[in-house]
Amino acid sequence: MRQNLGGGTDRITQILSDDFMANLAVETDAGAGASSPRREEREGVPLEGRRLDGPNLEALLDIPVKLSVELGTAQLSMQEVLQLGPGSVVQLDKPADAPVDIYVNQKLVARGEVVVMEEQFGIKVTEIVGKQG
Repeated sequence: MRQNLGGGTDRITQILSDDFMANLAVETDAGAGASSPRREEREGVPLEGRRLDGPNLEALLDIPVKLSVELGTAQLSMQEVLQLGPGSVVQLDKPADAPVDIYVNQKLVARGEVVVMEEQFGIKVTEIVGKQG
């Protein structure tokens, strides 16, 4: 079950890397008959000068991305990894009640809390993080 969280599209777009956006050919109007500028011609155009509305934004919205959630991390030696088996417990670096990190294509975009929805895990977004600089 997906929920539309709304209001976060502009903020999430800002968080995505400039390099990713710079490599997209989204500058021309759909149906205008103009070909997309080559990468060399786009590289000098600042991101702020690019049009990301209308048909151009629609093209971005259909690009599949990988959303992943990180509960925590642990550093183990290779010997400890080889000793893992059914029933092994690995202690993570975060407390159980700490927010989880939400990544889009390996880029931190939000934090949230784990919830159970109809016998499956879900994430309730509690914070959209700003662009890290």
